[in-house]
Amino acid sequence: MRAAGLEAFRTNIIAIVPAFTDRVTEIGHWDDVQVLSVRVDRPCRWYRPGLLCLGDAAHAMSPAGGDGINLAIQDAVAAANTLGPAFEKGAPTVADLRRIQRRRQLPTRLTQAVQTRTMRGLHPKNPHHDPSEHPPLAFGFSGCCLRCGI
Repeated sequence: MRAAGLEAFRTNIIAIVPAFTDRVTEIGHWDDVQVLSVRVDRPCRWYRPGLLCLGDAAHAMSPAGGDGINLAIQDAVAAANTLGPAFEKGAPTVADLRRIQRRRQLPTRLTQAVQTRTMRGLHPKNPHHDPSEHPPLAFGFSGCCLRCGI
């Protein structure tokens, strides 16, 4: 892309998302362009003695859809419900931490699977591909308008 030049890059953006026509001039040099690395994954184990990972630390989500914050809040509630009583008795055990992961693992896996499947067809594959022509089914009920960019 860099070899083709910044103007060609702007032209490709406009071809993919015409709603950005009035914004591409804000890209003044290549330092304004950042590549976002998006991962949807999770480690096998979210805990160690004295440590419990929640939210993005336990399961990385795509930023699309805002699912990560919802899962993080649910993780925090599940952790509070388990850790509160454990702290009243002294300190949480590894079994307490394992219980939290087991409780949160299925919703996390399901959400990641739905998100991955939904996002698969949303991104343009080339400058001539218009993903708004056939948006994923999940977007048909959200009030989201892919054609106008809202």
